[in-house]
Amino acid sequence: MTCQICGSGTARFLKKTFTFPFAFDVDYRKCGNCGLVYSATHAEMSASERDRLNSAYHAQTLGENNPNDLNWHARLTAQCASICAAGQAALIDRSGDWLDYGCGNGELAAQIGRTIQQRVCTFDRYGHAGSLDYNDPADIPNRHFGLTISTAVFEHLQERAEWDAIDRTVARNGVLAVHTLVREAIPANADWFYFLPVHSTFFTNKSMSLLHRQWGYTCSVYDVDARLWFWFKQPAELVSAQVTRANALVGRNFLYAEGFLDYWK
Repeated sequence: MTCQICGSGTARFLKKTFTFPFAFDVDYRKCGNCGLVYSATHAEMSASERDRLNSAYHAQTLGENNPNDLNWHARLTAQCASICAAGQAALIDRSGDWLDYGCGNGELAAQIGRTIQQRVCTFDRYGHAGSLDYNDPADIPNRHFGLTISTAVFEHLQERAEWDAIDRTVARNGVLAVHTLVREAIPANADWFYFLPVHSTFFTNKSMSLLHRQWGYTCSVYDVDARLWFWFKQPAELVSAQVTRANALVGRNFLYAEGFLDYWK
């Protein structure tokens, strides 16, 4: 099997056995070039099998007491503050709707709407159908958003087309806000906390930097408090000046770098 990011060959990395209520063995593989680690087991599942696993897992863990992510509500609040500050400082175009891609229960979109009265459309395949704008990628109209938000989504995907679908929703001069765990190297330890039944892809700094460049982004901003990246398609020198002004205007500490900002070593 080849890497979904750089196309290089992969090798066996480790095996983990999950127990009740999601009892199955997972074989993880690692790219020899960019270090991306992914689950061959998830990749070989049918779409319906992955859907059943994700639906069952999220039905159990959505809510205030998610045992695998006890700080999720506080993190969403921090991300709302970061995104709203970026919008108020004109780092993000607010003239049209934004999109939260993989929004879960829609809490982040709702917080943003309450805070700065910004319309944020919502999409999630495993969320609450009655309260979402879109429940299937095919339902999202052929439109592009000034901001697409993707928090805790990248690690759930298996195929390059799934990540590409997220990028396609971003306007030509738009921004992609990304929250996922990125490390210099993925630990070869089956007890690592991020190896969860529904997490199937694990990004290194190199693999994320490659994706950033392949999609045509020029630079990035990282907010440490929110654990959130902002990826920009505009000229890097323009964004750099905007970030300096934004930090002064809204009192944030947005970190800037050309290319992907590899904060976590």
